[in-house]
Amino acid sequence: MPDGTEVEWNIDTLANVARMLTVDAKGYSAAEAEFDPKTIEQYGYSTMFNSARGLGTLFGAGSVVGDDGKAQIPDVWRDAWAWYHDGIFGKQPFMPSEQVASTDEWGSGNPFQTGKIAMFNMHL
Repeated sequence: MPDGTEVEWNIDTLANVARMLTVDAKGYSAAEAEFDPKTIEQYGYSTMFNSARGLGTLFGAGSVVGDDGKAQIPDVWRDAWAWYHDGIFGKQPFMPSEQVASTDEWGSGNPFQTGKIAMFNMHL
């Protein structure tokens, strides 16, 4: 962490670091009270070339087909999708929405090329 303390690397830490790396036009991070989410100049985290299933697997394995053969959404994926939603639309956003990422300024669907995203998760 910025103060030198060590913490476990997990999803919560990823979000906290991403908030510190998300910066508005005045230089405030998403972790600060003065932060203006309407003037974000750099995001702390994003994903590329991924589906909802791929986003879910960052949180854990699962299947859309249950043991009974019926469609299901694994609980761990529900948690993941809520985390992503908060990361985009929450009070301290740290990742761009699809609407933002599709603009010319943010790479027209490929924000990786902008150099304005601090961390990426990309499946290969």
